[in-house]
Amino acid sequence: MYSEVDDDEGRKVKIVAISAKNTADWMIFDLACCISGLTSVTLYETLGAEATGYILNQCELKTVICEAKQV
Repeated sequence: MYSEVDDDEGRKVKIVAISAKNTADWMIFDLACCISGLTSVTLYETLGAEATGYILNQCELKTVICEAKQV
């Protein structure tokens, strides 16, 4: 499941978020998104709850790929 939003030119963009440390797993998730035609949005722990909430709402995100401890 992914979010679908319109870009500035009216094209549909498929978006998922990745919230994980910069590891090989993060790179694999990002590569899988690229191969699948998805745009990944990175959520960092250091952003804080307010900024993360803003990003989730702005992108209308439905899916966040994250580590089990973040669920």
